[in-house]
Amino acid sequence: MALPTRRSYSGAADACTLSGTISAGDTSCALTGTTTNWPSTGTGPFFMVIDPGLATEEKVSVTTRSGGTISVMTRGADGTTAASHSLGATCFPVGAAVDFDEANAALSKMTTKGDLLVTTGSAYARLGVGTNDYALLADSSAANGLTWGQITATSIATGAVTSAKILDDTIVNADINSAAGIVDTKLATISTASKVSNSATTATSANTASAIVARDASGNFTAGTITAALTGTASGNLVSGGALGTPSSGTLTNCTFPTLNQSTTGNSATATTATNATNLVGLSKGSLLVTLNAASQGTFNHGVGSTPSTILLTNGDLGAATGHFAVISTSSSQVNFEGIGTAPGATVRVNFIAFA
Repeated sequence: MALPTRRSYSGAADACTLSGTISAGDTSCALTGTTTNWPSTGTGPFFMVIDPGLATEEKVSVTTRSGGTISVMTRGADGTTAASHSLGATCFPVGAAVDFDEANAALSKMTTKGDLLVTTGSAYARLGVGTNDYALLADSSAANGLTWGQITATSIATGAVTSAKILDDTIVNADINSAAGIVDTKLATISTASKVSNSATTATSANTASAIVARDASGNFTAGTITAALTGTASGNLVSGGALGTPSSGTLTNCTFPTLNQSTTGNSATATTATNATNLVGLSKGSLLVTLNAASQGTFNHGVGSTPSTILLTNGDLGAATGHFAVISTSSSQVNFEGIGTAPGATVRVNFIAFA
């Protein structure tokens, strides 16, 4: 059966009469009466009966109507025969057999649960229900333009799958491509302990350049030069490898300084190295009395023979003169230092070790 033509319908239409006689060949007529509730031909034609119940009963298909004027109509519709009709003949909109037949034909195509009513473009057709979890897809190669099938990745629109569409806690390691190359700007800061194994870093207890320091099984590590501000207590063997400086607080232990048989007193600016100090090549150590100037600064001869690389100073008599000492500058013969927390003009005992 061919696809139906859209027709117009309207309820509560009043019966009218012909305003004049029409012959069997006329395709227009005028009506007398109220046509307000008659169908509009703007959405399609409608059927009208003339002389219902009489021998001259005829149905026509009205294509164009404006008010009470029917300008285009097809005669002898719905199995009736075109006939002449007199002035005053009754006429009103009706249904025709084709209206009911088209609806019945459409419904009769569906015979099974899940059937869909489709068309081939020229006739009704039935599309049976598809396989479970299959979707209805457009398919121009199918007779009715539709088919059942699974949705493939290429069928999903770009940008259609967002994070809101992905169920939380469902992505697993296997879902991530091994070649994904996720950049670190996409990663949050790792702040939980034990989340990164040492084997995944450069950490080592060896003295390796640009590597993270890791203690060995004994809790030790090897290092070259360590530069740091010393606070607190330093103990054990302190080995020269550069300028050691002077701690601002705490206690320096395990360092032995010789006691000289001769005390040497310096003036406000200078002091001489004790002649009884025990000297080794590149090493000088001693204990001197030095009188500080008004700026709490003093000078003494170190006796190394060249500008020392490391000078270690301690206050040899904290009971008589408080504070500690800091090196200001060194030369090939002298050390200039400052008493931190020591009164100007005080005479202090300076214990020192100097390394070339």
